[in-house]
Amino acid sequence: MIAAQLYQMKNIKPIPTKPSILARLADSLQITSIVDVGVRECTSDLISQFPLIKHYLFEPVSLFFSAIKKHYNKIDYQLFPIALSDENNQLYLVLSALNKDGKVSHSKISNSEIDVDGMNIVDCQRIDVRRFDSLDEAKKIEPDFLLKVDVDGKDLNVLRGFGDMLQLASVVIVECTYVSVMERMTCVRGKGFELVDIVDLVYYGQSLYQFDAVFVRKDLINSDLRPPISAFKRDLWSPLELS
Repeated sequence: MIAAQLYQMKNIKPIPTKPSILARLADSLQITSIVDVGVRECTSDLISQFPLIKHYLFEPVSLFFSAIKKHYNKIDYQLFPIALSDENNQLYLVLSALNKDGKVSHSKISNSEIDVDGMNIVDCQRIDVRRFDSLDEAKKIEPDFLLKVDVDGKDLNVLRGFGDMLQLASVVIVECTYVSVMERMTCVRGKGFELVDIVDLVYYGQSLYQFDAVFVRKDLINSDLRPPISAFKRDLWSPLELS
């Protein structure tokens, strides 16, 4: 109840950032562990807010493993060096450089092989991909974990690969673009979650392009996360002010 009490006492305005919503979630829910799909080198916000619970990290790019070991040296973690999707298959891991300088900035899963030029497409390798719900180790993860998915495009496939195990999460945070948002929200809501926040908004020009959508399982929604609006309180109504 701390977050709600502080809001009412100090009239704290909501802030659409990852640290802000993670603090609210930590205050309002009993999160057992972190399942981080697409961790790359690290997810610093999750490390900062949840340093005392276990982090299950999914990252297929071996280039990042030494950085993961460094960043998580004080965290209880387990690294799964695999890619997740909605099928058990062999696909292609494509490493690309956003600045076309040969330095890997993004990775994605492709159904077909892509030509490597060394600058834009840095590498393309055949790898095994797995559904989360097919992994024996995943089935040992305690329910009520926080799931974060950010895999540069195939996020919906990852969510689908959780199957009914998605309902074991207490929180789902998934990166969306204006193109992908409807499908991803429909998938997560269909498993019994409600949207509680949209954070880390990114614009391209004057248009909203990308953001993280934050969902909480319906049975866990409480007044800290979503004050009931049926008995409307004017002091809780707070249009977003950026200045």
